[in-house]
Amino acid sequence: MSELPFTPFSAQLCDVIRKEYIKVVAYWLLGKDKNSILAQSTNSAWEAALSILFLAEASDIFMEKNEEEKLVETIKDKSFVVVRWLLQQKITSEDGSHVYWEKVTWDTSVIIKAILKALEKYENKFTDDEKREILETIERGSSWLFHRFLQWETEVKYPFGPADVSQIASTLIILQKQYPAIYDRLCSNYIKVNKNQDIIVKIIEYLIHKKTEKSLTITTANGTEEEVIAYWWDDYFSTAEVVESFALFYMHCQSSQKLMRENKQLLRAIREALIRSCTYFEQGQVEGMWGSHIDTIKVIYAYVMIRKIIPQKDSGIDDPLIVPEIHTIFKAFRWMCDEKQIFSDGSFLHTMFLTVFYSLALVEVYRYWQSRDNKIEKIYDDVLWVSPVRTTPERSKRLSTELENINIREDMKDEIEKYRNLCIKFKQYKRNKVKQIITLFIILFSLPLFFSLCNIFGISVFNICFKINRFGDFLQFITIFIPIIAGLFALIWKYESIFNKK
Repeated sequence: MSELPFTPFSAQLCDVIRKEYIKVVAYWLLGKDKNSILAQSTNSAWEAALSILFLAEASDIFMEKNEEEKLVETIKDKSFVVVRWLLQQKITSEDGSHVYWEKVTWDTSVIIKAILKALEKYENKFTDDEKREILETIERGSSWLFHRFLQWETEVKYPFGPADVSQIASTLIILQKQYPAIYDRLCSNYIKVNKNQDIIVKIIEYLIHKKTEKSLTITTANGTEEEVIAYWWDDYFSTAEVVESFALFYMHCQSSQKLMRENKQLLRAIREALIRSCTYFEQGQVEGMWGSHIDTIKVIYAYVMIRKIIPQKDSGIDDPLIVPEIHTIFKAFRWMCDEKQIFSDGSFLHTMFLTVFYSLALVEVYRYWQSRDNKIEKIYDDVLWVSPVRTTPERSKRLSTELENINIREDMKDEIEKYRNLCIKFKQYKRNKVKQIITLFIILFSLPLFFSLCNIFGISVFNICFKINRFGDFLQFITIFIPIIAGLFALIWKYESIFNKK
């Protein structure tokens, strides 16, 4: 009888994942050669890139726990070497304007992401010349990616489309965050033809447009059948890739109120797409799997990710709109980590491409699954209690209703903000009118006073020649009178607090 994964049962799941899975697979991916990682032995640039992305996350995880110092240092040293190797593998276009890897957009995207991650984490290991070469490569590679996207419907016709386009979007989002100047240069030529159109927005809109809307039949608890709507893109793997790009874009927009306002409708479409994708995932699992091995691994990654990107139900409530079903996640995760697939060396079936995706799924579960901090015995118990409960049309309807409520609340906030702005403008208008009236009153009052005082001092203000009897007294009067009037004007026009009373 095979042993259940995740032991001892008294331990927290996150500790077991870190010590028994992430650590072991990290050593496997690093390989035994001191000057390379395992993926380099097969000359696979994209597998080396994904390895670098996982190893960077693993390094952070161990550093947070003050564990595995030697492993962390090895990751750092080898990542630097791999970036140099990746730069040697690039291909330059005939005119020299673009670079790419294998002339494949998916490969080129993940490699650029890996180089960006390594440059961010290990910047001090690169020389100034190497940094310049890296940034130039990133810029020319990113330019090629967008150039290929513009040709997607006319020249780039092959079945893995949504996954490739999603990787382009994800890469450009990361580039825009780390090197906005490079991204702005990429946008500049495009904006000349398409005014005020952001490249990333254009790609996300394309992905929304390319979705497939599918009606699923679900049997309710009382035996009746109901229809629910799900969204998907070609297959499970591509749908998971699209979900990842939506996640990055949503978090990208959340970093700026300006982006949230500008992309309000698009973000609503993304929320709906993520909820419909969640329905697609929940209805598609069969015995802990979604199709093939690679599909299952990728869906686990995306399904867990959905929880961290969907907005909260309401402000101040730490409760996501979508919480992945515990039995759905755990059944798939338990299947993925079964000893018949995860061998003693930490690999997934001794297969490089499955192992790199598996390693990234491990990190996502470790970081973001809501049950990761529970003891394993509690998770098994929780799954036992909820496992008879299948996903129902009620869950899909509830999520749709929650989504409508979010949209309504957003509209209400917008209307309230518009009302507040109008009130502020009207209040400012009234203040300005009051200021103008007071200013006019002071002028009308001060002129007769000024002329009367001039007569007292013996000054004829209507004659060309002035008769001055006591010139010194008059100067004293002027030095007092003019500052008082100027002070009154300044007090009226500069100090708003006087008029702030409601």
